[in-house]
Amino acid sequence: MIKTLILDFDGVILDSVPIKDRCFIDLFTKYSPEIQHQAKLFWTNTRGMHRSERFKKAFSTVLKIDLTDTCLDHLTNHYKQYVMEEIVTAPWVDGASKFLASETNRPIYVVSATPLQELQEIIELRKLNHYIKDCYGAPLSKVDSMSLILEKENIKPAEALFIGDALADLEAARKLTIHFLGMVQRSRLSPFQSSVSIIQNFRELDSHLIHYT
Repeated sequence: MIKTLILDFDGVILDSVPIKDRCFIDLFTKYSPEIQHQAKLFWTNTRGMHRSERFKKAFSTVLKIDLTDTCLDHLTNHYKQYVMEEIVTAPWVDGASKFLASETNRPIYVVSATPLQELQEIIELRKLNHYIKDCYGAPLSKVDSMSLILEKENIKPAEALFIGDALADLEAARKLTIHFLGMVQRSRLSPFQSSVSIIQNFRELDSHLIHYT
């Protein structure tokens, strides 16, 4: 039986992935279309990675540039400012708002690669505090975050379900042998193999939860 639900944030609760994608690609607008394409591919293929490390590797891989700490701070601050301005009006993933407001049987946690302070600010802005028992973000890894949740709730891995939208989410769940569901919204390409169970929205979640009882 699933006793605790753990949700990724971007692409699972809020449809905010496009916002973050646009902000990142904007950092490369002064470069050639080919460079922009390479940057977009790198960003798409590294979902779930800690932001600072992701920025460093993106510039190192695509532009062969090693960012200084000062430059990295400037880029991440610019990125955060853009995201915080846009996140206020980011649409919900289909059914997410209603699900969070109605789920009373199990505690809900958020585990994200977003820096913790920023994640807390977004959750407060979107008035999610009443629905989420706690949230965990960078620099803590998703594996470490979920380990803490298992300990806090005093449950076995088989009694938790993690819903994520990236391969990094699946890998984290597998390391802890936590049940996993992929969130792949309609018209989006799935990053998961066909053997991985997926849902397109939260209205489909109840039918999947039955399998774990």
